Amino acid sequence: MEEQLLDERARSVLSAIRKAKKVTESEALALKSDAAPEYLQSLLELGLLGRTAKGRGKKREPAYELTDAAKEALKPAAASAKNRRSATLDDLRAMEARIVERLDALAARLPASTAQPQPRDGDLRSAIPTAIRDADLAGRFGGMVPIPEIRKVVQSRTGASRTEFDDMLLALEREFRVDLKIANDPRRPDASEGIAVPGRGLVFFALAK
Repeated sequence: MEEQLLDERARSVLSAIRKAKKVTESEALALKSDAAPEYLQSLLELGLLGRTAKGRGKKREPAYELTDAAKEALKPAAASAKNRRSATLDDLRAMEARIVERLDALAARLPASTAQPQPRDGDLRSAIPTAIRDADLAGRFGGMVPIPEIRKVVQSRTGASRTEFDDMLLALEREFRVDLKIANDPRRPDASEGIAVPGRGLVFFALAK
C-alpha cells in the first residue's frame, strides 16, 4: 500500500486512538477535542480508520480502530525507510522507460513552430562549397573530399536532409560550381554513403576549389 503522509492533526488523533486501541465517537472526542465525528469520518474515507465495535451485549457500541495503513504512517521516518527495499536494476529500467515515455509524449505536444526550420536553397547552395573546403582542411584529404564527410558538415550547419543535400550537390556540379568524381570501386564498404548516378556510377568525392 502506498505510504500516506499525515498532517499534525491526523497524527495527533491517530496516535491517541492507537493508545486506546478502540474508541467510540464520544471517547475519541474526550481524548482529542479536534476528533469530531465528521473528522473521524474523513479518516475513515482515507483508509486510516476502520469500523469495529466495543463493549458487550446491550453496551456494545460502534467504534473506530487504526488500519494497517495508519499504523505504517505513524512509524518514525527512519523505521519506514529501513523497511523499504532497495531499488533493483529492473526497477530502474522501468523508471527509465516511464521517463522516456513521458518525454516522448511531451515532445509530441510541442507546437510545429519549434521544429527545426527547413533549409532554403540559398543556404545549401552557399554552404556546400564552404563545407568542401572546411572538410578538406580538417581531414587533410588533399583536395578530393569524400561526400559523406561533406554531408555531415552541411547537415550539422543547415539541418538539410540527405535527399536535399544530394540533389543540391548534383545541381551545383551542373552549374560548374563543384567537381564530383566517381569511386574506383563501387563495391566499397561505405558505398551506400555515396550518390549512385545511373549511367555514371558511384559519385563519392568532391574536389575543393
